Amino acid sequence: MHNSSSTKRDVAIALAVTVVLLLGSILLGVLSGEATGYDFGTLYSAGWMVRHGMGATLYDLREQARTQEILLGRGSANVYYLQPPFEALILSLLAGFSYVTAYLIWGVINIGLWIYFIFLIRPFTPRPEQTFGYYSVCFSFFPLWVTLDLGQTSILLLVLYSLVFKNLKRNRDARAGLFLGMGLFRFQLVLPFALIFLLWRKWKFLGGFIAAALSCAALSAATVGPKGVASYVYFMLDIAKNPAHAAYVPITPWAMPNLRGLFDVLLSPRWINPALAICSMFIILSVSFWWRKEEHHTTSPGVELAFSSAVVTSVIIGFHVHSYDLSLILLPVLLVIGAIKEMDRWLLMLSVAIHVYPFAVYLLVTAYGGPYLLLYPLLVPLLMLFVVKTAFIAREAPRSASHVSPVFG
Repeated sequence: MHNSSSTKRDVAIALAVTVVLLLGSILLGVLSGEATGYDFGTLYSAGWMVRHGMGATLYDLREQARTQEILLGRGSANVYYLQPPFEALILSLLAGFSYVTAYLIWGVINIGLWIYFIFLIRPFTPRPEQTFGYYSVCFSFFPLWVTLDLGQTSILLLVLYSLVFKNLKRNRDARAGLFLGMGLFRFQLVLPFALIFLLWRKWKFLGGFIAAALSCAALSAATVGPKGVASYVYFMLDIAKNPAHAAYVPITPWAMPNLRGLFDVLLSPRWINPALAICSMFIILSVSFWWRKEEHHTTSPGVELAFSSAVVTSVIIGFHVHSYDLSLILLPVLLVIGAIKEMDRWLLMLSVAIHVYPFAVYLLVTAYGGPYLLLYPLLVPLLMLFVVKTAFIAREAPRSASHVSPVFG
């Protein structure tokens, strides 16, 4: 009993110290003055525009640049606001505060979401067995630290994906679809996942997703009006057609840790989008066909592995993915580790590599400058290998002839 109490106390102390470090990381950005240059400045400016009745011009690049200059003192827009209008409506709640106050509030919210994720997914990830080891894995995943410092929304998306998984495990498909639809503020990471479920013919899930999507669309239309919606559509199409345009330089496709980043490094501009479309569809069909054909005992790792493959696939083929979006990868890593009783050596190596790779790249970037972001495309084969390995583990998993059910019920 004494040892158990001592362990709980040690874990509580370690958790408290970690929270203090997270808060310190946010405060450091404020005290150093660097916070005004973070991505949150773009989100804050978008929310400010909506709050002050400028929704119709939300995707006017000149208006975005002018607003950021007024609010943040930027000579030009650091990063343009790319997310759907309904996200800006939510951010308008923070725009009622000063920038520094809003940044601190959002940082505290992100820390709370991070901790909530850790407790939410713990029942489904029995590995590592020790609570201290589990916390260490969750808090050491570097993309989450990047998300926190930049003030991005990837931690919220991670929580939503965790709620999707939890409800799928409990056969609440419609509710799972609703939670996925709430993540459409990062639609490039959500739509591929939804497409996989369409190919799996999970109609209740898709019904919940469509209901949430329609609600988000209605909020977007109410936020910016028809003119604003048309501007957003044109904005997205123009970025896809002219990614190298001077106005979109901060987007840097060649630095993205996905297929688009890989092809931007290897191919000429005219071949990037066709190659991306063909390879993305091939990956989606392969993953969908594999897990559609496979059936598993309800206690086998099939559900966790199928879900993990779908999440990683969404990151690989997402059209606009950056380092903070890799926060999503923590969920598949935890689920796969927890699903395997006898840890496969290669899978363990892959999990460790995926865990530390973003941090290593970040150190190279800060030490040597932008060109070293070319190392990021090396993550794509690593993630694809992760998906393939989970498929082989599923094939080797023991099955029971007495009770089998398709993946996700």
